[in-house]
Amino acid sequence: MRHRQASPVPIVGPAQHAPFEIGAANEKLVGKNLINLKDQSGKEFIKEFVAVANGNGEGWVDYDWAHPQTKKVEGKSTLFKRVAGTNYAVAVGV
Repeated sequence: MRHRQASPVPIVGPAQHAPFEIGAANEKLVGKNLINLKDQSGKEFIKEFVAVANGNGEGWVDYDWAHPQTKKVEGKSTLFKRVAGTNYAVAVGV
C-alpha cells in the first residue's frame, strides 16, 4: 500500500520498520524507516509503537513531540492499533 494523498489517520507499516504509508503530519516522513526515531527527551517511541502492535495489538504510547505549528515541545499520546491479518497499523495522536 503506497498512497500519497492526505489522510486524517496515519497508516504505518510494515510494523517491524514503522514507515508512514499515508497521513504523516510531515510529508518528509512518508516511506522512511523510523524505527530509530526518538522523541525530544530521547525516548525510542517508535520501537514502543512496534512493541505494542506486536504484543497486545493495540495501546497508548506517551512521548514528547514538537507541535508542528508552534514548535513547542509538548506531551503527546498516540493510540496505535495493528490491523488484523496485516503488517500495518493505524495511529491516532492527541
